[in-house]
Parts: sequence; C-alpha cells; structure tokens
Amino acid sequence: MLLSLNSLTKMALLLAALGVLCLTTASARAQSDGCTVEPRNPNSSIQLAINNGCSQIRATPGTYHENVVVPAGQTVSITSVSGAANTIVDGGGMGSVFTVSNGANVTLNGMTFQYGSADYGAGVANYAGTMTLNNCTFTNNYGYQGGGILNSSGAMTLLNCSITNNRGTLGGGIANDSGTVILNNTPITNNYGYIGGGIHNLNGTIIVTDCAIANNSAERGAGIDNEYGGVITVSNTPITSNYAEAGGGIANVEGSISLNNSPVVENVGVYNGGGIYSFYGKLTLNDSPVTGNSSLSGGGIENVYGQFSSNPDGIGTVTLNNSPVTGNSAIYGGGIDNEVGAVTLTNSPVTNNSASYGGGIFNDVGAVTLNSSNVTHNRASSAGGGIYEHLGTVTLNGSSSVTGNTPDDILEF
Repeated sequence: MLLSLNSLTKMALLLAALGVLCLTTASARAQSDGCTVEPRNPNSSIQLAINNGCSQIRATPGTYHENVVVPAGQTVSITSVSGAANTIVDGGGMGSVFTVSNGANVTLNGMTFQYGSADYGAGVANYAGTMTLNNCTFTNNYGYQGGGILNSSGAMTLLNCSITNNRGTLGGGIANDSGTVILNNTPITNNYGYIGGGIHNLNGTIIVTDCAIANNSAERGAGIDNEYGGVITVSNTPITSNYAEAGGGIANVEGSISLNNSPVVENVGVYNGGGIYSFYGKLTLNDSPVTGNSSLSGGGIENVYGQFSSNPDGIGTVTLNNSPVTGNSAIYGGGIDNEVGAVTLTNSPVTNNSASYGGGIFNDVGAVTLNSSNVTHNRASSAGGGIYEHLGTVTLNGSSSVTGNTPDDILEF
C-alpha cells in the first residue's frame, strides 16, 4: 500500500507524540520510584545518581568505593536495601567518605562509612548542611578534626547508629564545631582522639540520649571533651571505662555540661579528673553516680578554675543532686578535688573513697557546700580522711555530717 506524503507526515507526528509520551511516563516513574545504584556496575554509583539530581537513592548490597560529595543546596535521601552490615561506602583512604556542602539536606539510612582519611571529617564532613542518619555505622576512619564525623556549623541527628574505632586529633568519634548534634541510641566506643576520644565539642550544642560512651582514649577528655562555650546535655547514658591523661570520662574546659541519670564509672584520668575534669566550667549532675574512677588529682571529679574574661568571677562551679560519689581513688581528693572553685552537693553522699590527702574531698582555696550529704567511710593514708581543707570554706547544711573517716574527719591546714 502506498502512502501519500501527507499520510507519512501525520504518521511521523503520531510516532513522535507517542515517543514523547513514553519518555515522559518513564521520567515520572523514575522520579517517583527513585534511583537504584549497584556497587559492581561500572555505570552506576552514588555520586553519579547525586550528579543526575536523583533525590531518592536505593543502594543495593556491596561495597561502594567512593568519596561522595553532595553539592550545596541539594536534597537527597540514600537508603540501603540490606542494612549497614551489607552496604558499605569505603573511602579508600583518599579523603572524606561523604561530604555535605552548605545548605544541603541529606538523609542516610542503613549504611557503613569506613576507611575515610581526611583533615576534616574522615567518615562524614558536614559543612553547614542538615543531616539525618539512621542505623549507620562509622568505623576505621582517620581525620585531624573528626575521625568519624565532623559537623561544622551544621545540624545533625543520629538515631540507632554506631561510632567505633575511629581516630582523630580533635574528636576521634565526633567533632562538633559551632553546630548542633543530637545523638539517640548511638554508642560511641573504642575511639581515640588527642583531644576528645569519643566526642569533641567546640562552641556547639550536643544532646546525647540513651547512648553509651565507653572504652575511648585521649590525652584529654577520653569520653567527652567540651570546650570554649560548648553546651552538652547527656541523659540515660553511662560513661564508662574511658582513659585519658586528664578527664578520663569527661573534660569540660570553659563549657557547660549537664548529666542526667548518666553514671560516670571506672574511668581513668592519669593526672587530673579520673571521672570528670572541669576547668573553669559549669558542671551539673542529676541522679548520676560517680563511682570507681581514679586519678592523681580528683579521682571522681576535679574542679579547677582559671582567670579568663568569659568568667570574670573566677569560679568554676560543680553541682551534684542525688549523685553519690563512691569508691574513687587519687593522691589528692579521692572523691573530689576542688581547686579555687565552688562545689555544692545535695543528697549526694561522699563515701568509701581513698587518697593520700583528702580521702573524700580535697578543698584548696575553694568553697564546698553540703546539703543533706554525708561524707563518711573515706580513707586518707596521710591526712584528711573525710575532707582536707586548705584556706577555703566547708559549709554543712541540713542533716549533713562528716564522720567515720580514717584517720580523721576534717583536717584544716
């Protein structure tokens, strides 16, 4: 059958229209269903999907050897099909595993980030972006600031994640620099940082709930290091078995930390603050026992101040509410060493601690106030079994008492 030119033109137009319809339908389906990436497909990668503007990415199981960058302002959600144990992004020691740029909004679900090596944020580096991470693992990353994670002026929420075996100079596990980090049910374990083994917080805000901070190490602040305007709130989170030269569990330097129902147990600060070292900072413990920690000064807690403009009255403050201090040991201040600071204990007994000087409390040119808090059954090998007092004040209110200590209850020197 012969077709006229007019008929051919009409057929061509019809076929073109059908082609456009098919392309439009496919494009819509790809947008609604998202993109799927495969680690062993040379034409498929997480970065390529991001570059193509895909906002919903599914990652099939395997190891992705990539250093992914999310551009400024882009929104993307990446979800593994089979969970973090089976979906790995490996940085290969060639930079940050994942970098999020200013204004980007990124959600990561069920992935492991490993073997990143970068100056800043070896596992994930977030630069003023917004990130939500669910069921993710950060391990074996190394960076100067933020071995596992760096959050710089951004906002991050981690839920049901794990941060373990990372290394960094500032913040082996996490470094937060002037940003906000929320951690829920996210253990931070076995990380190393010169300052801040588990967490390093500089002038930022961190909220920690239902986590565990354990077996981290550092020169200062093995579990947590908080400094220079940083604010940290810790709830329902044990801080245990961390090791540092100063601040085995926590180091607080010109910052503010609140612990709620978060015991500080069996940490070591070789020279200062086995459980907690607070220098010119504010420290509040509510229902948070300090038990079995050790140091040269301040087995449980060492509170020290320094003369800085940010705190013109020159007093570091420690407040304990319903937080017993028991079974800690040191040379100076088995339970608490207070050096030119202010310590207030309410319903917080100081018992069964030991030291050479000040088995319970060593108070040097400071102020100690006991509200319904007994100091008893502490031991000093030299002097001040209960309290060693030097040029400071000790005030007992309510039913407070200092009794039953060895070799004496209070030595004023």
